[in-house]
Amino acid sequence: MSTDHKVNVKDFSKYFIDSEITLPESGSLIRVTWMYGTPYHGEKEVFWNSWFNKRKRDGCPWMVIGDLNELLFLHEREGSNPGNPTRRRYLERFTASNCLIDVGFKGQKYTWARKENGIVVLHERIDRAFVCEDWLLSWPESGVTHLARMGSDHIPILFTSNPQLRMRRAQFKFEAQWAEEEESHLVIKDSCDCDANN
Repeated sequence: MSTDHKVNVKDFSKYFIDSEITLPESGSLIRVTWMYGTPYHGEKEVFWNSWFNKRKRDGCPWMVIGDLNELLFLHEREGSNPGNPTRRRYLERFTASNCLIDVGFKGQKYTWARKENGIVVLHERIDRAFVCEDWLLSWPESGVTHLARMGSDHIPILFTSNPQLRMRRAQFKFEAQWAEEEESHLVIKDSCDCDANN
């Protein structure tokens, strides 16, 4: 049996490679988008708007991975520049419109650092992976590990998934954006009240 993965590049630019990969074990397709989000503020709106609602509703597992040059939340930044709380939230809109879930990570908190005069003045988590629900149903143990820095201002990230298809429910993964919903404190309070009454 062949162990070669067949990769078909469906679309590309200087900022992304959108590919379909045929898995040798099953012959099924997965979609992987290797992304480098534009770092230029003047290009961000056009770039991220072009990725609005790009998920194909065909049940094909989809992963987006790379240096996205965007924060999902302000707590993913630490340093001399606290960030703008009224900034455009391109990454949040991208993930919501495509039903993508952050797979989380192990290792150090930030993936990029800016130094001035040899001293780190800013850390951010801008390198990451998102997957759709279909991916998690097939590979529920998917995740990212932040590896050791190797001479770059970015650390390498390693994506791993369980290669065996599993017929079980996906594990619960808390989405940090849920905490920003207006009703979240009421849900938590109601849950605590119920526990106190039992």
